[in-house]
Amino acid sequence: MTDKKINLTKIERLLADESIRTEAISSVTGLRASTLKSFRQKHKEFNAMTLKMLLELDQVINSPQEYQYLKTLSKLAPNEIDSKVQRQRLVKEFQKESQFSENPGEGGSTPLKSHEFKHYQEVIRYYGSWNNFLKAQNIRPNVIKKPRATMLTGERLIAEFNQQTQEIGHAPKSYEFRHYAQAYRYFGSWRAFVKAVEQA
Repeated sequence: MTDKKINLTKIERLLADESIRTEAISSVTGLRASTLKSFRQKHKEFNAMTLKMLLELDQVINSPQEYQYLKTLSKLAPNEIDSKVQRQRLVKEFQKESQFSENPGEGGSTPLKSHEFKHYQEVIRYYGSWNNFLKAQNIRPNVIKKPRATMLTGERLIAEFNQQTQEIGHAPKSYEFRHYAQAYRYFGSWRAFVKAVEQA
């Protein structure tokens, strides 16, 4: 149990404030947008809100920076809000992990390699490439000129997946598959790629 006092009046004001998008509140707090909408539209009684929800919302209203951030996010289109929040989260995670990296990043070069960053797949999803992610933070990528790999066809990606499955003895997870980025780009998602493999 917590001794923290939750300001229910401010939470009600936050939910009633039409200038703040539900998607912004959801992205910042991690609460489901559909649940928040049902409280905002009075389909659910306010007293039915869980303690977790109340604590998350209370944290936002008691931080002027977070509240201002909600207002700033609310100016974006709904589909851009989560992307912006996730991009900022990835940058914070990268900076945190870089502090503990054994490669300190001499001369402005990247302190972590892509394969060392546990959120690499999300980086690809939200930034398109590792280098775009680094450039967004004004970090010079460690450029090692290699001949550019040719883009594999869908059939070739499926064949590579099956070959790797035989090599390692199980179907590779997305983080294990050596052509993950190409498969993601070609099929649009890992799930769509796996479905294509199963249908082949």
